Amino acid sequence: MKELKQDRKEYIKNIRLGRKTEALKAVKKYGIDFRADEEGATGLMLALYHGQNELIPELIKLCASLLIKDQQDKFGANYLLSGFLQNILQRKPQTATISTLKRFWSLINPNSFTYETCNRQFQANSHSMVYFLIILMRCLNELHPKKATYQKGTPDEKTMAFFNMDDMVKYAELIPGEILPPYRKKRQYINSILSSNEICRAGFPNCKMAFTRIDRGAYVVNHEINWL
Repeated sequence: MKELKQDRKEYIKNIRLGRKTEALKAVKKYGIDFRADEEGATGLMLALYHGQNELIPELIKLCASLLIKDQQDKFGANYLLSGFLQNILQRKPQTATISTLKRFWSLINPNSFTYETCNRQFQANSHSMVYFLIILMRCLNELHPKKATYQKGTPDEKTMAFFNMDDMVKYAELIPGEILPPYRKKRQYINSILSSNEICRAGFPNCKMAFTRIDRGAYVVNHEINWL
């Protein structure tokens, strides 16, 4: 146990510093999807977050899983976008740059992810705006100052960031056009995606019940979602 704890600590450090040879020794010893920290992050997740452009292809080449999730149900794409947003918004060092995001975004996204809400299952295709907005809003949960609390005082209490249209347009503008084309950054388009996929519109065709409107033009990711 002590050896594993020390190896994890070294693995995280080597990834953060981009020491490819040393990091790959831990992969050889424990496996490609070795959980590096208490949150359940894998080496690929951490390499994406820290923007390690040389290490990421090596891990992908060794068949690192793109579908595996950490304890908060986040996968590699979340880590990549989170690193980039922290780099841009907080100037946090050793996080993913715009070049990392451009180079790896399409490569590391799974075809889709599945979630459940109101006893129904939905799939969000990785090329869809619903998929992107879910990931974007979840990645901004710790960075965005506006918060709403649900099921307060219960074991299921959740505090989540909520976003109005000004917020969404501002954050969308940070994303390079190769990933988010200009038409998808327009206020009207973003609003149409959010409003047509509200949980309260469950009876409408193609509604994925991904978002909850808490005020006029203000949304959170549907807090009742279970990630599968």
